[in-house]
Amino acid sequence: MGRGCDPLLDSEQDPRTLAIVIVALCSYSSVDVIPAILAHADHADPRVRRTVSAVLHTNTDQHEEVLAALTRLADDPEPTTRTNALSKLATSALDTPELRAVFAAHLADPDFDARLKAAAGLALRDDERGAAALDRIRSGIKNFNSPGRGELSDIHHLLSVRAEEVATTAQDH
Repeated sequence: MGRGCDPLLDSEQDPRTLAIVIVALCSYSSVDVIPAILAHADHADPRVRRTVSAVLHTNTDQHEEVLAALTRLADDPEPTTRTNALSKLATSALDTPELRAVFAAHLADPDFDARLKAAAGLALRDDERGAAALDRIRSGIKNFNSPGRGELSDIHHLLSVRAEEVATTAQDH
């Protein structure tokens, strides 16, 4: 597949329809569509960028290009796009000083969900700034309906699983 894998990716002018085409292609195609999707990462319409940020992942042969696109999308003016991109980056296996700098820059993001994803990204890389930010977020949770409550539980689970894996690996050596 690749560029030209679907004529609508190259020719569709309506942003809403283009976003639907992107989701549809990703739902039944493999990583072959990634180059065609990447071409829309900087689209003028926020719906298209938001969709691209939701479907990209770094577990591809084009991970450098995807990483660059997600890093740009992490600075998108639209909060959901930033959050999507930060989420994909946070759960990726990649760890670079540049990626940590992206997360650190979003610890003060005006959007709560983006801040949470940035903190998770750092914490999942054993960066104390992430753990401290998660503690601040956790201290703000007052009840079952508080923003971030469920997400913090998921992040805590990921951190616990990771800690168990590290402990098991240390025991095996």
